[in-house]
Amino acid sequence: MKHLKSYKIFESTSKLPSVGEINQIISDPNKKELGRGGNAMVFEIPNYPNLVLRLKKAVVNKPEDFKVTEIIPVNFPVGFNCGQAVAKSQHESKYGIGDEPIKILYKQVGFPAGGRGLPKEHYLSIIKEIANLPQSAFDKLVEETDQLVKNDIVIDPSKPNNFLIDTKNKKINIVDVNYSPRANDTTIEYFISPLIDSASAGKLSEQDREIFKSFWSEIIEKIEKSVEKYPNFKSQKDVDKYVNWLIK
Repeated sequence: MKHLKSYKIFESTSKLPSVGEINQIISDPNKKELGRGGNAMVFEIPNYPNLVLRLKKAVVNKPEDFKVTEIIPVNFPVGFNCGQAVAKSQHESKYGIGDEPIKILYKQVGFPAGGRGLPKEHYLSIIKEIANLPQSAFDKLVEETDQLVKNDIVIDPSKPNNFLIDTKNKKINIVDVNYSPRANDTTIEYFISPLIDSASAGKLSEQDREIFKSFWSEIIEKIEKSVEKYPNFKSQKDVDKYVNWLIK
């Protein structure tokens, strides 16, 4: 696996929670949920404001079947926060779940760029916020994605909730990144699809689309401008697909 010489390995130098603290969260029926995906949920770790606990739903549903025995720090080959794991667990379990069911991640801030077919008014409020972000927010997103791709790490564009809109810091934050031999397949569509939330867009009537067209257009134009420095992300075919579908 290749790593950029210009980036140090991102070491887990932050103080990590203890085995006892993690087991207490797992067993606590009132633990504070921060978000969820298709097969995992994310929870607050009290006294560790920069970290979150990611639990597979099997752990959440039957916490009595899991017991953490060791917290193992992990390294990451880029020097910025993209919601990556900083530690995994050695644990005892009745099950074999494949991917590590218990992970400690860096916390990201912001609200999801979309969902699985949001109500029109909610969708509109999010799209307006994204369109109003400065060009620098899109530039930074593409720059960070380029660093990830060069280290064989892929972002997941299939879920807009993997992109968090941080209006306070004028930034688009990434979560749920993974090593993949297909990282080099990343194109401009990996930014357009989640940031316009194509699932929600597809549920709109032709009449309602007229309300959104100016915002979609602004988002796509900013993304196009951001990828100008990154020929590997350019794909006019992908741009045209969304423009023809949503704007023309």
